[in-house]
Amino acid sequence: MAYKTDLFQGFILRVLGIFWLSFIPVRRLWLKRDFRKHPNFAIPQVLVLGEEGLRGTSEIGEGTSKWAAYTKFRETPSLFVLYMGGRLFRVIPKRALSPQQLEGARALFRSKLPMK
Repeated sequence: MAYKTDLFQGFILRVLGIFWLSFIPVRRLWLKRDFRKHPNFAIPQVLVLGEEGLRGTSEIGEGTSKWAAYTKFRETPSLFVLYMGGRLFRVIPKRALSPQQLEGARALFRSKLPMK
């Protein structure tokens, strides 16, 4: 009986391992699919960075957030990512900024937010 139990436990561990290893690529596909299904993610925005916070406007709406809403920021080679929590963030593509604006944004983020 102990032999059959060990085989069953080994099978379950293998199935869980395969599921876990396949989750990362599948999750990326889900995120890409979700991005394509929501056209509002790709609508151009005008974002104004100021001493008080951020103000964004687009053809579907507008909003303002103060620096206190953000917990930290991260800089990647192509993006600034401003975090409002563990899974809530605002992405600012660097390609939308001129070299002077890029340096100004970096200095503003460093002065207002902790870096991740």
